Amino acid sequence: MKKSPHVQLAFDWDEIERARFDPGTLYRTPSADLLFSLPEGQHFDRKSGRIDPRKLAETICAFSNTDARGGVIAVGVTKSAIEGFEQLGETKLNKLMKAAIDYCPQAICQNKTELMDGKTVLLFRVEYQSYRVVELSDGSVYLRVADQNRRLLPDQVQQLRHDNGEVPFELEPVAGASRSDLDDALVADFASSVRTTDGLEFDKSPDDILYQRRLLKFESGRSLP
Repeated sequence: MKKSPHVQLAFDWDEIERARFDPGTLYRTPSADLLFSLPEGQHFDRKSGRIDPRKLAETICAFSNTDARGGVIAVGVTKSAIEGFEQLGETKLNKLMKAAIDYCPQAICQNKTELMDGKTVLLFRVEYQSYRVVELSDGSVYLRVADQNRRLLPDQVQQLRHDNGEVPFELEPVAGASRSDLDDALVADFASSVRTTDGLEFDKSPDDILYQRRLLKFESGRSLP
């Protein structure tokens, strides 16, 4: 009986290391090799030191909203070289260090500078926030999709708030509905029951009671169920 020949399995150890990538570890113990080799994606991004602070804040916002591991941003690094800030000046570096404070104050992040190959690299460690949707100071919200930052539409932001448990679904207006869609007879019966149970004054209108019980919401000049 012939023995089966041994099969040599090839492992891509670099790929395995990337799969095990932990943003916290990279931030604590960065290396030029990792900053060059890691693919940009859900947890890591490289930025030129010339980036506008507002654009940098979009990535901070996106990492804050996307994945439990958060992310790391290496500023002053390209795929092939460390640019640093020596030619850009300390003023530019300081503006980027304040990007979160100035444009994304809800973010939980820290930053530090590291000297690599004789040049200054700015690193950001962004924490994921599961309990809230992080916005930029202008109210816009970003999510990380692969290696891109995607600005969310208002209904997508609202869905993300629901997913995070930030806004109870029951308190949101019913899409396309108005006060006239409610049955007045049923509303009157409900209001009468509430008055009896809670001992309310009878001069409270049925709509007042609906507002009090958070069954109506006044928004954009209209009463919405």
